[in-house]
Amino acid sequence: MNWFSFFNRLSIRSTLILGVAAVHFILMTIFVMDIVQRQKVFLLQTATAAALKQASLTGTAASSWVLADDLAGIEEVLQNSQQDTPIRYALIVDTQGLVLAHTDQRLIGQYLDDSLSLKVLNGSGSPIIWHEDQHTIHSAAAIMVEEHPIGWVLMGLDTTPTYNHLKYVSLSGFLYIIIAIGAGIIFAWLLARYILRQLHLLMEGVDRLGANELDHPIPIIHNDEIGRVGQALNNTMEALKRSRSETRQEMNERRKAEQEIRYLSQRLIGSSEEERKRIGHDLHDELGQMITSFQFGLQSIAGLLPDDPAQARELTHKLSNMAEDMGESVHSIAAHLWPATLEHLGLLVAVRSHINEFNRRRPEMQISFSSQNVSGRLNLQLEIVCFRIIQEALTNIARHAKARAIEICLDIRNGQLRLFIKDDGIGFDVQSLMKSHGLERGGIGLLGMRERAASVGGQFTIISSKNNGCTVIADLPLYIDGKDIDE
Repeated sequence: MNWFSFFNRLSIRSTLILGVAAVHFILMTIFVMDIVQRQKVFLLQTATAAALKQASLTGTAASSWVLADDLAGIEEVLQNSQQDTPIRYALIVDTQGLVLAHTDQRLIGQYLDDSLSLKVLNGSGSPIIWHEDQHTIHSAAAIMVEEHPIGWVLMGLDTTPTYNHLKYVSLSGFLYIIIAIGAGIIFAWLLARYILRQLHLLMEGVDRLGANELDHPIPIIHNDEIGRVGQALNNTMEALKRSRSETRQEMNERRKAEQEIRYLSQRLIGSSEEERKRIGHDLHDELGQMITSFQFGLQSIAGLLPDDPAQARELTHKLSNMAEDMGESVHSIAAHLWPATLEHLGLLVAVRSHINEFNRRRPEMQISFSSQNVSGRLNLQLEIVCFRIIQEALTNIARHAKARAIEICLDIRNGQLRLFIKDDGIGFDVQSLMKSHGLERGGIGLLGMRERAASVGGQFTIISSKNNGCTVIADLPLYIDGKDIDE
């Protein structure tokens, strides 16, 4: 049997209980065996001493009776020696080995014939243990008179009570082993329950983590090492939960941004086509008609010059005004495509020029423009972004806001150019309009303004609600990537 494989299949609780039970069994077995062995040595030594003492006392008591050759007295001494001592046998012999008295009276008068007993008769006379077997200690002592042996006392001390006591001690020790093992198992079970309760909760938490269930933290019931592991796992689950939430939020924002960019691209393409269409219509409707009229006028002048110079001069004056209108139309179309004023004269002049042109076309709207701390030229890229935001904002207001008053302000502070545009129009719900799938009328303009602000690292804010007008705020940095864009 593969014991290593067997122990590997055990649970922690079973291993702990089995280990504690094995330790208790080994320690208690060693302890009981040691106690039994010590008891055995002590009891046998005590029995040996008692056997020697009893033989010596019996020899002393029987010396006068042996000297007087009084067999009755010898028999009486022998009988008295059995009263307080568990004797298997006792006998008194003379120096020749003749049995003078014996607990088995059938052997009285016979001679000793075994070699061990006869060897005792040749001893020094001191009390000795001349033989030991399983249940008897054989002792002998000389019967001395004036230091001369006149006989011998041979006794067999019964050690059965001693071994019975050792059996009792062994049985008691075995019971103690059983009790100790039982107590150890109970203790190990309670300890395993105490330890494994937190471990089971920890494993359940690991299972939930594997199943991506991060909303239920692991209960911490002990502040021990396993409890600290559980707390660390809770912290990990919470960090993972936050990370996933941030990742989902980032993915949603990125998806939304991609949808907005896609929508913006589509709308920009459409706007580009609309702009081309508008330019084509402007060129055809305004300049085309003007050029046709101009051609007819020139032909009329050619016919009128010889016959009616005055009328020719009047027609020439009209053609001059028409040429001026054509120039203004060309200038207006060019200014809309690329504001030359911005390139040559700067942001403030370009904004005022655009406002004047806007007021000329929409005289019902009152526009106020102010600037603070803005002097000189700014970086052309920043000026273009700011101008296009103003241009787009005014276009949106004119199309959708139904506003009567517009306030525009430029201010430089704390390293930023702040553009502030406010109208008193009907307003709108910002959140619903800016959703990726809710971009309706005006949404492309707002996205365009926001993207223009983001292109230079700026922030774009819209504040509006229904029937409360709209405020557009663009904070555009004067410093990009550590470079001052203020010129």
